[in-house]
Amino acid sequence: KLADRLHNMLTLSSMDTVKQMKIASETDYFYAPLANRLGLYDIKTELENLSLKYRSPKEYLQIEDLINQYIQKRQPQIKHLTDDIKKILRKGKVTASVNTRIRTPYSVWRKMESKKAAFRELEHIYLVEIIFPSNPDSRLSEKNQILQIYSLLTDVYKERPASMMNYIDSPKDNGYQCLHCKVMGEDGNWVEIHIASENMQLNNRIGCVTGRANGVDIWVKKFREILKDIAYHGKNSGFLEDIVSTFYQDNIIVFSPRGDEIILPKNSTALDFAYEIHTNIGNHAKYARINAKLSSVKTVLKRGDRVEIGTDKSTYPHKDWLDVVSTYKAKKSILSALRKAAVEYTPLPYILCEHCCPLPGEEVIGFKKETDQIEVHKRNCPLAISLSAKAGDSIVDVVLPINKSTYYPAVILITAIDRNELLFDLSQVISKELGLYISSMHSSAKDEIVSSTIHLSVASYDELYSAMNRLEQIEGVESVKRKILFG
Repeated sequence: KLADRLHNMLTLSSMDTVKQMKIASETDYFYAPLANRLGLYDIKTELENLSLKYRSPKEYLQIEDLINQYIQKRQPQIKHLTDDIKKILRKGKVTASVNTRIRTPYSVWRKMESKKAAFRELEHIYLVEIIFPSNPDSRLSEKNQILQIYSLLTDVYKERPASMMNYIDSPKDNGYQCLHCKVMGEDGNWVEIHIASENMQLNNRIGCVTGRANGVDIWVKKFREILKDIAYHGKNSGFLEDIVSTFYQDNIIVFSPRGDEIILPKNSTALDFAYEIHTNIGNHAKYARINAKLSSVKTVLKRGDRVEIGTDKSTYPHKDWLDVVSTYKAKKSILSALRKAAVEYTPLPYILCEHCCPLPGEEVIGFKKETDQIEVHKRNCPLAISLSAKAGDSIVDVVLPINKSTYYPAVILITAIDRNELLFDLSQVISKELGLYISSMHSSAKDEIVSSTIHLSVASYDELYSAMNRLEQIEGVESVKRKILFG
């Protein structure tokens, strides 16, 4: 199925825009994460990039161009770094290849989205891979050879505190094994280093095909159980979300107060943890103690957290709990409790997506509702990707018209170095020079750094983009970013 999907994506250019959006969104939402779960890294990477390329071609090309410019500009430093690492390894009598891997446009786009950051604010556009030959007759185990290389590097380079990720002793569920760390190059920037054996690298590329991805068996078994449960109870409207959120994200391991390991999808909350322990604990969860700190049950958990749930018999699930849980078990239990309490949970209808806030001139897509209204999203809006995968037949091509008498809300975030009359200059440029309406402006200064959130009304994306470029030219302004409400 994955091979068939990859072939479809490679021939997508011959299809119309609507079909491209439907197939590309299904691929990004369902098939690429599936390939990742099975450890089929090469297929996963190609599917992701093709999905972005056809879903948002202009954005894809912009990011690709930024990556090429970045690498071209830094090629001398990159070569100098890799040459130095080769010398360090030769001096330590270690045989290994040292290569540079450039991040793909999709990988960069995902980092920009998750961090709400501009390209220039990103770190690790490239990483250095150190791969040594697998030799069963070596006097050192592969783990010890990796630690030897790690030691040689950190004897020379300064390591970023708490940057080491040990996927050797604790492989990912798809069998991925490697040691990650970050060191400071001579130019003062942090560089990500991956160290692995040839066998590990092969396994990391083709995963379950090698038969070494033991975690896949556990995953498939749990997957079957959930699918049987869904089939028994009937397919609900959240079917795809249940599968994707529970099974296609990387896992984290957290711990109960007794030290028991609990495996949860990445971005799970304390509520997910509570329901994983027992349905009654989830239904009556009132608070959490995460690493002994009192926290909301809606708090997102991190790898290695120690979690304790406080319960109260007078506490019951709220409808907003559905927005913060990730696992199928938690969602199913909350929905069941809400139905018993005769509580309905239905999203409010709207025309323009209130999360991604599409503007005329952006790459957008529409979905025809039963009311014949068109729900408009940016093509990279997670909600649009989800809808495209689930309800591809409702996709319609749409272009938001640019009408000078119609204005759309937009929010920008400005970071600047504090100085006298900074806010005055910002408001003068926006209101007087650009002629834009400011509905609200909130600013705060801490340690000489100003953070300002400005709500504007604009006629198009180009008008907003031009305004952001102009604001970046004001003395002291460090960054101007658009705020997206999603996430």
